[in-house]
Amino acid sequence: MAFKLPPVQPDFAQLKTSLANSHTQVKNNALYQTIFQLIERIERSRDLILKDIEDIEEKITIISPFGISGFPPGIDGEDGLDGLPGIQGLTGLTGATGIQGFTGLMGPPGIDGEDAAEPIILVADVIGILGNPVRVTNGGTGTATQFTLGSIVFAGVSGIYNQDNSNFFWDNTNKRLGLGTSTPLSVLHMLSPETSSTLITDTYSGGASSPSNNFLARSSRGTSGTPSAVQSGDTLFFFQARGSLSTGFTSTQAAGIQMQATENWTMTNQGAQLSLNITPNGSVTAIRGLLINSSSGITIGDTTDPGATNLRVLGTITTGQGAFLIVSTTAFNNGAAAGAGTLANAPAAGNPTKWIPINDNGTTRYIPTW
Repeated sequence: MAFKLPPVQPDFAQLKTSLANSHTQVKNNALYQTIFQLIERIERSRDLILKDIEDIEEKITIISPFGISGFPPGIDGEDGLDGLPGIQGLTGLTGATGIQGFTGLMGPPGIDGEDAAEPIILVADVIGILGNPVRVTNGGTGTATQFTLGSIVFAGVSGIYNQDNSNFFWDNTNKRLGLGTSTPLSVLHMLSPETSSTLITDTYSGGASSPSNNFLARSSRGTSGTPSAVQSGDTLFFFQARGSLSTGFTSTQAAGIQMQATENWTMTNQGAQLSLNITPNGSVTAIRGLLINSSSGITIGDTTDPGATNLRVLGTITTGQGAFLIVSTTAFNNGAAAGAGTLANAPAAGNPTKWIPINDNGTTRYIPTW
C-alpha cells in the first residue's frame, strides 16, 4: 500500500490576515515588513516541500510487516524558523514572606559618655530654694507686683523692689522726671503736698577758695550736638515766680530775675545785664523794675543805660528823712562852721569853701554848704 505522510499545513493565511489588519503605524514599521516578507518565503518553501512529499508517497510501498520497504527514508529536512515571541503573561502573585533570619551578633561596647548632670530639680524644689516670689538675695525682686509704665524701681523694706509712681515717675515719651507728680510738665517737675517746700543744698568746703553752693545755668544756640554762640538779647538765665488762680497757675511771670546777653558773644566779647522784674498792682504784665546794665550803671524805672557807675532814676527820689534832700555819712573836708544862712553871712567869695555841684540839664550849678 502507499505511504501517506501527515499533512503539514501551517495557517500562514490567518497570520498574514492578522498582520494585514494591524494598525497603520505597525504596518509602516520596518519589522512588520520584514516579517511579512519572511512569511511569504516560508509559504513558497512549504509549497515546494508538499510537492516533494507527494512524489515520495507515490514511490513508497509497504509489502508486509516483515518485508522490505520501498525506497529508504528521505533525509530529514532543515529545522523550521522559530516562531514569533508570545505576548507576555500577567505578573504572578507576590510570594509569601520568608522566614525571619537569626538575630545578628552584639556590637562592641560604646565609648564612655560624660559624667551625668546634677539631678533635675522639680518646680517645687526651685520655689523652696529661691522663694515665691523669688527673693532679692536670690536675684529676684521679692515681689509679685508687676511694675507699671514709667515706674522708677527702688529698694523698699528688706530690700524688696518697690514703686511709687505718684511721687517718683519717669515720663519716657517726653524725657521728664516727676517728683511728687506722675504728670511732669518739664525736664524736672517737683510738687510738694506740704504747705511750703524748700530746695536745700549743703556744701562742706575746705576754705574760701573751695566751691560753695552754686546754681549754674548755661545757654547756647544750635543743638547739643552742634552748639553755636548766643546773640544779643538772648536770655541766659530766667528765674521767675508765678501764682495760681482758681482755674490753675498763670502762664506768665509775676516777678523774676532775668539775665540777658547784650551783644553777640565771641571769645573776647561776652556782655550781659541783670534785671529785676515786677508786676505793678492792678496789672497782669510784668515790667523791668531795676536794671544793672553791662556798663555797671543802674537804671530804675527806665531802660536807658546811664553809663559806668551812674544811677538813672525815672521819677522822684525820696529820702527817709523828710527835712533833708540828701543824707550823707561822709564829712565835708575843711567845711565852714555850722550856722544858719542869713543875708549877713550869705555866700561870698571864699565863704563858704564847699559847694555841691548840680547838673542842671547840662549846666553846672552849685549849692553852698556851711
